[in-house]
Amino acid sequence: MANPNIVQVSTINGKSIAWNVGTSNGILIPAVPTGEVYKINSITISNLSTTTTSWISLFRQTTGTDGPDSGGQYNGYIAYQIDVPPKSSLAVIGKSTSFYLNEGHGITGVAQNSATLNFHASWEVIS
Repeated sequence: MANPNIVQVSTINGKSIAWNVGTSNGILIPAVPTGEVYKINSITISNLSTTTTSWISLFRQTTGTDGPDSGGQYNGYIAYQIDVPPKSSLAVIGKSTSFYLNEGHGITGVAQNSATLNFHASWEVIS
């Protein structure tokens, strides 16, 4: 796995997505393609319920790909069972906590209650 030089890049494109989060592990940000790095700028979770609190767990999925330091594969939690009250939003990642996803890594998540939580993320595709 290559770790692209992010100082001498050819393109930086912005991207964002939004999904409902299910009650079984699901891909929220797909694995980063070869030759790219994603800089995750924000992840926000919104609870659409008017009465029910629901928790969210998000983790880095390495899909069997070693990190850039060849230190092995690690699926690390970004957030673990954080409660999101009804009719509210939670900023999980923001400008001061942004991070990079390397080739083959993605973000996976699971919610306590089905069709209650919405996931929104924005990032830069660097290649």
